[in-house]
Amino acid sequence: MKFIIVASEGLVRGALMVPKVLYNKCFIAAFCILAVASFILIGSVHDYERELERSSIKIQEINSDEALYGLMSKIGAGPTLLVLYTSWCSNCVEKMPEVIGIIGAYKDVEPMVISLDTNKEKLAGFLLSQKQINFVPYNVSPAYHSKLAYALAGKGVYFDGRIPYISVLGGGSAPSGNITSSRALRAVMDSITSGKTQGE
Repeated sequence: MKFIIVASEGLVRGALMVPKVLYNKCFIAAFCILAVASFILIGSVHDYERELERSSIKIQEINSDEALYGLMSKIGAGPTLLVLYTSWCSNCVEKMPEVIGIIGAYKDVEPMVISLDTNKEKLAGFLLSQKQINFVPYNVSPAYHSKLAYALAGKGVYFDGRIPYISVLGGGSAPSGNITSSRALRAVMDSITSGKTQGE
């Protein structure tokens, strides 16, 4: 049996045909630009992690029962400002400078600022973007989100999943519930510290 190969317009019939678009100069240039941009983006993500490691900011990961127990033992032991947030929540991003200012003004209140992020790189970038971090940043892994909510309920804090969730508790007072306004937050902070604040 003879196998005959017939050539037609520079292509061998039966061979793999390459789409003409791959020979287009504009397509090749666009592909190269996208590839370079992707490498730059990947590099910047890893730079966030490395920069965070070099900084004084150390994220405390809550990814075990022991770590969760340790975290809960600090909440409400004394006057406590509890903040639950994520780096991708626009309201959380807007509120964080205010939270940082409150923490600086009320030094007798223990800040417990807890991230529910699933993307550690985004969280690292968010923390680095703040002018200052005057709290220990905690991050609860997704596997422990429901356990966190259950443990908080045991302290009278009923987190319904809406973020940011800001509450003040401890010091012999019942948990405030979710505080949404700046004026209300300062009023509760004044109340729990008997009106004593330290310089802004």
